Amino acid sequence: MGYSKFPDGTYIQWGFFAGDATTNSNKNATRQITFHSAFAGTAPVSVLITPASANYLNGFCVDNIAVTGFRVILMGALAANTTYASGFRWTAIGRWK
Repeated sequence: MGYSKFPDGTYIQWGFFAGDATTNSNKNATRQITFHSAFAGTAPVSVLITPASANYLNGFCVDNIAVTGFRVILMGALAANTTYASGFRWTAIGRWK
């Protein structure tokens, strides 16, 4: 996990989630990401997800974006109740002041 704070107030944070995920009955799995430190005032204006491997999912969805973190929904697995490698990189851009 890393971050950069710029003098104009721009705050960029990034990280990597490694590990396995077990799908639910809808063939989806979720992961909660917590930021290094909270963004100021409002949630980040942008969150980007990049899969580390193409062996599991057909897509990623980001929701529940807040000043302290966000949730990733890993979608489109081939089977329900199955464990897959599910690493992804994330980047969030917002304000620190």
